[in-house]
Amino acid sequence: MRDDNSPDWNNGTCTPNLASASVSLESTATAICPIYGTGTDAATPAIDYSNETTNPLGDIDIDGTLFYLANTKTIGMTIADQLVAAGRTWKSYQESQPPTGAEGVNTADGFFSNLSNLATALPGEGQTQANLVALYAVKHNPFAYFQNVQEGTNPNLSLINMADFEGQNGLFADLSSGHVPTFSFIAPNQCNDQHGRSNAGPVCESDPNDNGTLIGLNPALMYRGDVTVQLLVTAIHKSPAWKDGNNAIVVVWDENDYSVVPTTNQVVLTVDTNYGVQGVQSNTFYTHFSLLKSIEAGFELPCLNHACDSATNVMSDLFAGGKGDRDGDGGDNGR
Repeated sequence: MRDDNSPDWNNGTCTPNLASASVSLESTATAICPIYGTGTDAATPAIDYSNETTNPLGDIDIDGTLFYLANTKTIGMTIADQLVAAGRTWKSYQESQPPTGAEGVNTADGFFSNLSNLATALPGEGQTQANLVALYAVKHNPFAYFQNVQEGTNPNLSLINMADFEGQNGLFADLSSGHVPTFSFIAPNQCNDQHGRSNAGPVCESDPNDNGTLIGLNPALMYRGDVTVQLLVTAIHKSPAWKDGNNAIVVVWDENDYSVVPTTNQVVLTVDTNYGVQGVQSNTFYTHFSLLKSIEAGFELPCLNHACDSATNVMSDLFAGGKGDRDGDGGDNGR
């Protein structure tokens, strides 16, 4: 998937990209068929000229040199499947998801969504779907794209595992009680993740350029992101769960958007543990597959897809054990 399109919800008759070996590009408006089965993924070129290119030189996907060939044996499952199979738990915390849940929701402002009848809910207000602020976006909730999660045959592997930050079953309530899952995927809304929404006011105004430069960046948006990270990390540190076993917080920017040649495609990743060595700075080359492989290793799970590649390094130095790690392996004594 090389686009931000929403799921083709609960469509059991469409053909998933893994089966068709097709590539979803940003230029198309096609909803994404629920992902399942085994098939072919999209190749990742060293320099991409097909999608979101902003100059004739192309975009750097990895580092401008490395590439991934299309894997014909890609499995359409996630770490959530692995955790449930191992008898463990997971949750996707999505800020501003509506209280009605994630089913069929592509965008939401924390209460209303693309499914809401705003004319009935807000008579005379003038609010329409066109100016609904998309704080929650399903594109930041990857688990919602998978067929088994949408169908929810297994309650432990379903949309029930998705919650807002607020509310009875939300992130902050779970942290306060100490009843948190083995694995938590936490996504701030689009004002607090430094993405921005142009119809959400000055402090959430999107940056004017997506060309890899620093021209015209919105300082208020950057500040909101900083405050959000501080709020989340502080809440986790204060939770009873943080003191229970070995735990880690991984803060990662998901992309260096529009990394045009010659800009190198590098993102910030920070690992904060309640055990082991602190203050480590790594010089090892890592990719997003390294993060997946490292988390899977910590939970003693098998690897998935390109995380299985021999060239995919485990982040051993960032998750290193030591004093406070009861068994010395930096592994899953807790979460």
